[in-house]
Amino acid sequence: MNISNSVSKLFTNSVLVLSAIALPSLVISLPTQAQNAEPTPNTPAAPVSTDWKDFSNIEQGFMQGCMGRQLLPNAQRTVKQNFCKCAFESYKKRYNPQVFMQINSVAVNIGDKGPALVNLMMKPEMDACMAETGFKP
Repeated sequence: MNISNSVSKLFTNSVLVLSAIALPSLVISLPTQAQNAEPTPNTPAAPVSTDWKDFSNIEQGFMQGCMGRQLLPNAQRTVKQNFCKCAFESYKKRYNPQVFMQINSVAVNIGDKGPALVNLMMKPEMDACMAETGFKP
């Protein structure tokens, strides 16, 4: 499957858009988070988690989108799955969940060129993941 030909698909009220330039990127629109709400004057703002463990839905959505629906032979599926895991780990190392969601929100708002922007931002990491796993889109 050529990831660059992927369009979009829905998953649990989020939109996943895969890249238009052969590198996978996750561009999702997630429901508004509580951290965007203004606290009342007498109520302190609730702390926002920066722990990726609190955002497992992002990883699930990323893996679903990255893997796609195409049935692959076991060996190819394993290579692609390893690539997708490497790619997601790269996002996690570079961004906290809130920044990751903000980037994806902006990319969705940009439209068709949004995934290309995200791919450009992550190109060195994706190149390293391709070299590490042997995945060729």
